[in-house]
Amino acid sequence: MSQMAIKEGPRFGAHLSGGVKGALAHARRMGLGRSGPAGQGGGPIQIWSRNPSAWRRGSHDPQDVTRFRDGCAELDLAPLFIHGIYLMNFASADDVLWERSIEALVDHLVVGATLGAQAVILHPGAGGIQSREQALDRCALAMRRALERTEPIAGRPRIALETCAGAGSALGRTFGELATVLDLLDGHPAVAIALDTAHLWGSGYDLASESGLDATMAEIEATLPLERIIAVHANDSKAPLGSLKDRHENIGQGYIGEAGFARLLAHPAWCRWPWIMEVPGYDGSGPDAANLDTLRRLSSAGGPVAVARDQPTGGGSPATGPWPALP
Repeated sequence: MSQMAIKEGPRFGAHLSGGVKGALAHARRMGLGRSGPAGQGGGPIQIWSRNPSAWRRGSHDPQDVTRFRDGCAELDLAPLFIHGIYLMNFASADDVLWERSIEALVDHLVVGATLGAQAVILHPGAGGIQSREQALDRCALAMRRALERTEPIAGRPRIALETCAGAGSALGRTFGELATVLDLLDGHPAVAIALDTAHLWGSGYDLASESGLDATMAEIEATLPLERIIAVHANDSKAPLGSLKDRHENIGQGYIGEAGFARLLAHPAWCRWPWIMEVPGYDGSGPDAANLDTLRRLSSAGGPVAVARDQPTGGGSPATGPWPALP
């Protein structure tokens, strides 16, 4: 893979705490947005539109929504993404849970339109004892139901299916599984894809080495339309390659490492997508200025330097194979 200079780097942003009322304060604390360091303007953001651990719908005062949208415009915080609550399971065989998940997704799409979100990013779900085919069918049908119920909504966000680390029966471990959902939906234009670097690493996609990134990109290009990828969740990983574990780490402090992220940022495809950090932060309070500065520094470097081809990178001991085979 040739190392290419970045003519126009990606927009860096973060998952912000505080929801509609508190997100702008978080952005300002970490130097994100037009008020950040000289020459650094704007960036994508992601928020919860409701409590991520409860089924109760979110309720937003219209004045809070107006202040949020005006503040995002002032700071050039865009595009906006909403992350779906963790309770939803679109592949579940439990009809009550499945219907409740669709109802919650409908609410996310309605609220997302009010806030001006580009997409609702969500995990495809876990099928339990169902076959993989049954679980994928179930997920696709849930997406179709939610889209049908929100068809008349002006400015409806897209649904972005997120790559997952693959623990248990979780869907989204491979690009092929996400492509299957798209196919089952007949390529519906309102369905997109979000990549998560820590999840990809956990599922067995080597993003840290040159050959690993080459192989990953070859599979993406053979499986998914690149234009369907609309965001990158930028997270290092505390877990070894192929561990099937979802363990986020600060940028450059995990197994992917600084050289791995520099290589991603130098890639002509990856540098075009919005990057959203979901890192723990150096004080445990989530994305912070230090992580944002690291991404900016690695991006401006123009690519990894002084790293041998396929040299293991990242914190701790390098992952050792064999890793679980990708189906």
